[in-house]
Amino acid sequence: MGAYSIVEIFAAMAEAVPSSKFPAKTVIMNVDGTCFRIDGAAKTVTPCSDTDENADLQVKTSLEVLEKLLAKKLTPQQAFMKGLLKIKGNMGLAMKLTVLVNATRKQLIKQEKSKL
Repeated sequence: MGAYSIVEIFAAMAEAVPSSKFPAKTVIMNVDGTCFRIDGAAKTVTPCSDTDENADLQVKTSLEVLEKLLAKKLTPQQAFMKGLLKIKGNMGLAMKLTVLVNATRKQLIKQEKSKL
């Protein structure tokens, strides 16, 4: 997998969420100050404000860590234990981030193959 921008990753995530088994919950993901709202019920990923308190889970990390998660060099659980992934809210939902990461990875690989 190559290097991706935050926008490319979240665009792939937006395509991956509808077909993933991500729960019908809301997650705010802040990556280096860029925030996206992942709505598992509506199956959408949209830009948002970092101050959205209505989310079931808030996640804060860096692009570097997100890239490692997507490249399978790190799991969400490992990132959390190392302090590289900040979590606020439903810890049970946080455990489901692997589903989201895996679905996004598959979508990015699919996009890479379609460019060849």
